[in-house]
Amino acid sequence: MLAAEGHTDGVLEVLLERGADPETRDKQGVTALYHAARGQRIERVQALLNRGVNVWARDRKGRTAGMMARDEKLMEIAKLLRRAEAQQKCPAEDAVALLPITLEPHEAVEIFAAAQHGFVRVLRRCIEAGAPIDGRSPAGATPLMFAAAGGHAESVALLLERGASAFARDDRGSTALDWAERQGRAEVRALLEAAMGIVHRDIYTGAPEGFW
Repeated sequence: MLAAEGHTDGVLEVLLERGADPETRDKQGVTALYHAARGQRIERVQALLNRGVNVWARDRKGRTAGMMARDEKLMEIAKLLRRAEAQQKCPAEDAVALLPITLEPHEAVEIFAAAQHGFVRVLRRCIEAGAPIDGRSPAGATPLMFAAAGGHAESVALLLERGASAFARDDRGSTALDWAERQGRAEVRALLEAAMGIVHRDIYTGAPEGFW
Protein backbone atom coordinates (compact mmCIF):
# COMPACT_ATOMS: atom_id res chain seq x y z
CA MET A 1 0.00 0.00 0.00
CA LEU A 2 2.92 2.33 0.68
CA ALA A 3 4.13 1.60 -2.85
CA ALA A 4 0.75 2.64 -4.25
CA GLU A 5 0.63 5.86 -2.25
CA GLY A 6 3.99 6.89 -3.63
CA HIS A 7 6.37 6.56 -0.68
CA THR A 8 8.63 4.22 -2.65
CA ASP A 9 9.13 5.17 -6.28
CA GLY A 10 9.13 2.32 -8.76
CA VAL A 11 8.19 -0.38 -6.26
CA LEU A 12 4.53 -0.57 -7.29
CA GLU A 13 5.41 -1.21 -10.91
CA VAL A 14 7.87 -3.93 -9.91
CA LEU A 15 5.33 -5.59 -7.64
CA LEU A 16 2.71 -5.57 -10.38
CA GLU A 17 5.16 -7.02 -12.86
CA ARG A 18 5.90 -9.82 -10.39
CA GLY A 19 2.24 -10.71 -10.14
CA ALA A 20 1.10 -8.80 -7.04
CA ASP A 21 -2.68 -8.66 -6.76
CA PRO A 22 -3.72 -5.06 -7.59
CA GLU A 23 -7.05 -5.59 -5.81
CA THR A 24 -5.44 -6.26 -2.41
CA ARG A 25 -6.93 -4.28 0.49
CA ASP A 26 -5.44 -3.12 3.75
CA LYS A 27 -7.01 -3.69 7.19
CA GLN A 28 -9.34 -0.74 6.66
CA GLY A 29 -10.65 -2.21 3.42
CA VAL A 30 -8.77 0.38 1.33
CA THR A 31 -7.51 -0.64 -2.11
CA ALA A 32 -4.20 0.16 -3.77
CA LEU A 33 -6.08 2.40 -6.22
CA TYR A 34 -7.51 4.42 -3.32
CA HIS A 35 -4.05 4.78 -1.79
CA ALA A 36 -2.54 5.88 -5.10
CA ALA A 37 -5.27 8.46 -5.60
CA ARG A 38 -4.95 9.77 -2.05
CA GLY A 39 -1.19 10.03 -2.47
CA GLN A 40 -1.78 12.21 -5.56
CA ARG A 41 0.38 9.92 -7.68
CA ILE A 42 -1.43 9.99 -10.99
CA GLU A 43 1.11 7.66 -12.62
CA ARG A 44 0.37 5.06 -9.93
CA VAL A 45 -3.36 5.46 -10.53
CA GLN A 46 -2.85 5.00 -14.26
CA ALA A 47 -0.66 1.92 -13.71
CA LEU A 48 -3.38 0.30 -11.62
CA LEU A 49 -6.10 1.24 -14.10
CA ASN A 50 -4.01 -0.34 -16.84
CA ARG A 51 -4.22 -3.55 -14.82
CA GLY A 52 -8.01 -3.38 -14.92
CA VAL A 53 -8.62 -2.77 -11.21
CA ASN A 54 -12.19 -2.30 -10.04
CA VAL A 55 -12.82 1.46 -9.84
CA TRP A 56 -16.09 0.80 -7.98
CA ALA A 57 -14.42 -0.87 -4.98
CA ARG A 58 -15.44 0.84 -1.73
CA ASP A 59 -13.70 1.25 1.59
CA ARG A 60 -15.43 0.60 4.91
CA LYS A 61 -17.00 4.05 4.81
CA GLY A 62 -18.55 3.31 1.44
CA ARG A 63 -16.27 5.56 -0.62
CA THR A 64 -14.65 4.67 -3.92
CA ALA A 65 -11.30 6.13 -5.00
CA GLY A 66 -13.17 8.45 -7.35
CA MET A 67 -15.47 9.68 -4.60
CA MET A 68 -12.48 10.42 -2.39
CA ALA A 69 -10.64 12.27 -5.18
CA ARG A 70 -13.67 14.44 -5.90
CA ASP A 71 -14.25 15.14 -2.19
CA GLU A 72 -10.59 16.11 -1.73
CA LYS A 73 -10.58 18.26 -4.91
CA LEU A 74 -7.82 16.20 -6.52
CA MET A 75 -9.01 17.37 -9.91
CA GLU A 76 -6.64 15.62 -12.35
CA ILE A 77 -6.95 12.30 -10.56
CA ALA A 78 -10.71 12.77 -10.26
CA LYS A 79 -10.95 13.31 -14.04
CA LEU A 80 -8.88 10.20 -14.72
CA LEU A 81 -11.03 8.10 -12.41
CA ARG A 82 -14.23 9.56 -13.87
CA ARG A 83 -13.16 8.39 -17.31
CA ALA A 84 -12.39 4.95 -15.90
CA GLU A 85 -15.81 4.82 -14.23
CA ALA A 86 -17.46 5.63 -17.55
CA GLN A 87 -15.66 2.69 -19.14
CA GLN A 88 -16.31 0.24 -16.30
CA LYS A 89 -19.95 -0.58 -15.80
CA CYS A 90 -21.07 -0.42 -12.19
CA PRO A 91 -21.79 -3.98 -10.96
CA ALA A 92 -25.32 -5.20 -11.66
CA GLU A 93 -27.34 -6.91 -8.96
CA ASP A 94 -26.35 -10.41 -10.07
CA ALA A 95 -22.67 -9.46 -9.83
CA VAL A 96 -23.04 -7.75 -6.47
CA ALA A 97 -24.99 -10.69 -5.11
CA LEU A 98 -21.91 -12.86 -5.59
CA LEU A 99 -19.64 -10.58 -3.61
CA PRO A 100 -18.97 -11.77 -0.04
CA ILE A 101 -19.91 -9.52 2.86
CA THR A 102 -16.45 -9.18 4.37
CA LEU A 103 -17.13 -6.48 6.95
CA GLU A 104 -18.36 -6.88 10.46
CA PRO A 105 -22.14 -6.34 10.68
CA HIS A 106 -21.81 -2.97 12.44
CA GLU A 107 -19.43 -1.75 9.74
CA ALA A 108 -21.31 -3.11 6.70
CA VAL A 109 -21.83 -0.59 3.93
CA GLU A 110 -23.29 -3.00 1.36
CA ILE A 111 -26.78 -2.44 2.74
CA PHE A 112 -26.63 1.22 1.70
CA ALA A 113 -25.49 0.39 -1.83
CA ALA A 114 -28.16 -2.30 -2.16
CA ALA A 115 -30.88 0.07 -0.92
CA GLN A 116 -29.72 2.92 -3.17
CA HIS A 117 -29.73 0.76 -6.32
CA GLY A 118 -32.81 -1.32 -5.52
CA PHE A 119 -30.92 -4.63 -5.33
CA VAL A 120 -33.56 -6.47 -3.32
CA ARG A 121 -31.81 -9.85 -3.13
CA VAL A 122 -28.60 -8.22 -1.98
CA LEU A 123 -30.51 -6.09 0.50
CA ARG A 124 -32.19 -9.14 1.97
CA ARG A 125 -28.84 -10.92 2.23
CA CYS A 126 -27.30 -7.93 4.03
CA ILE A 127 -30.14 -7.87 6.55
CA GLU A 128 -29.85 -11.60 7.16
CA ALA A 129 -26.09 -11.20 7.61
CA GLY A 130 -26.72 -8.78 10.46
CA ALA A 131 -26.28 -5.37 8.82
CA PRO A 132 -28.07 -2.77 10.99
CA ILE A 133 -31.49 -2.06 9.51
CA ASP A 134 -31.35 1.56 10.69
CA GLY A 135 -27.62 2.07 10.26
CA ARG A 136 -26.45 5.58 9.49
CA SER A 137 -24.38 7.07 6.68
CA PRO A 138 -21.91 9.88 7.48
CA ALA A 139 -24.79 12.33 6.85
CA GLY A 140 -27.12 10.44 9.17
CA ALA A 141 -29.17 8.81 6.40
CA THR A 142 -30.60 5.31 6.76
CA PRO A 143 -30.89 2.57 4.13
CA LEU A 144 -34.63 3.31 3.99
CA MET A 145 -33.89 6.88 2.94
CA PHE A 146 -31.59 5.70 0.14
CA ALA A 147 -34.24 3.27 -1.11
CA ALA A 148 -36.96 5.91 -0.87
CA ALA A 149 -34.98 8.49 -2.84
CA GLY A 150 -34.29 5.90 -5.55
CA GLY A 151 -37.99 5.05 -5.84
CA HIS A 152 -37.36 1.38 -5.06
CA ALA A 153 -40.74 0.33 -3.68
CA GLU A 154 -39.85 -3.33 -3.20
CA SER A 155 -36.74 -2.40 -1.23
CA VAL A 156 -38.70 0.09 0.87
CA ALA A 157 -41.35 -2.56 1.59
CA LEU A 158 -38.68 -5.08 2.62
CA LEU A 159 -36.95 -2.63 4.95
CA LEU A 160 -40.24 -1.64 6.58
CA GLU A 161 -41.22 -5.30 6.94
CA ARG A 162 -37.91 -6.01 8.69
CA GLY A 163 -38.42 -3.18 11.16
CA ALA A 164 -36.79 -0.11 9.60
CA SER A 165 -38.06 3.10 11.18
CA ALA A 166 -40.04 5.38 8.88
CA PHE A 167 -39.72 8.08 11.54
CA ALA A 168 -35.90 8.21 11.60
CA ARG A 169 -34.41 11.56 10.59
CA ASP A 170 -31.09 12.40 8.96
CA ASP A 171 -28.75 15.16 10.12
CA ARG A 172 -30.93 17.76 8.35
CA GLY A 173 -34.10 16.53 10.02
CA SER A 174 -35.52 14.78 6.95
CA THR A 175 -37.36 11.46 7.04
CA ALA A 176 -37.46 8.82 4.31
CA LEU A 177 -40.80 10.29 3.30
CA ASP A 178 -39.13 13.67 2.75
CA TRP A 179 -36.48 11.98 0.61
CA ALA A 180 -39.19 10.30 -1.49
CA GLU A 181 -41.19 13.50 -1.90
CA ARG A 182 -38.17 15.48 -3.07
CA GLN A 183 -37.66 12.95 -5.86
CA GLY A 184 -41.33 12.63 -6.74
CA ARG A 185 -41.56 8.94 -5.78
CA ALA A 186 -45.34 8.50 -5.51
CA GLU A 187 -45.45 4.72 -4.95
CA VAL A 188 -42.79 4.87 -2.26
CA ARG A 189 -44.49 7.86 -0.68
CA ALA A 190 -47.70 5.84 -0.30
CA LEU A 191 -45.82 2.99 1.41
CA LEU A 192 -44.12 5.33 3.85
CA GLU A 193 -47.29 7.26 4.64
CA ALA A 194 -49.05 3.98 5.43
CA ALA A 195 -46.16 2.97 7.70
CA MET A 196 -46.36 6.33 9.48
CA GLY A 197 -50.15 6.20 9.81
CA ILE A 198 -50.66 9.26 7.62
CA VAL A 199 -54.15 9.47 6.12
CA HIS A 200 -55.11 12.21 3.66
CA ARG A 201 -58.71 13.37 4.11
CA ASP A 202 -61.09 15.22 1.86
CA ILE A 203 -61.14 18.86 2.96
CA TYR A 204 -64.93 19.00 2.60
CA THR A 205 -66.17 15.67 3.96
CA GLY A 206 -63.35 14.67 6.23
CA ALA A 207 -63.43 11.17 4.74
CA PRO A 208 -60.18 9.52 3.67
CA GLU A 209 -59.30 10.38 0.10
CA GLY A 210 -60.55 7.73 -2.29
CA PHE A 211 -63.26 6.65 0.15
CA TRP A 212 -66.74 6.29 -1.32
